[in-house]
Amino acid sequence: MWEPEKPKLDLIGVVHGPLLSMAVFLDETNHSLVRLRIGQSFHGWTVHELDTRGATLEKAEQKVKLKLPDHASGKYGAASLKYAPAHQGTDPIAEIEGGVRLP
Repeated sequence: MWEPEKPKLDLIGVVHGPLLSMAVFLDETNHSLVRLRIGQSFHGWTVHELDTRGATLEKAEQKVKLKLPDHASGKYGAASLKYAPAHQGTDPIAEIEGGVRLP
């Protein structure tokens, strides 16, 4: 029986706001962080849609919705989103508490 291909990514965070939207994934193959905005791709999987709890990725005719782990599972620590005003002439900076700083 044919099994659909699944992205080798775990969703660990979503930044979803008026100035910046991106998903933060953990690459299952080498455990590195991968940050993707809508329209960006990783190994053929393109981020199609983001919401506050998940990301929809597409590859060819396949569509997969990855959801953030539920807080009770303890798989990843909970992250909270803060917007900090930037210095004059630059864009606001979105920051996830816990040490991961996003451009």
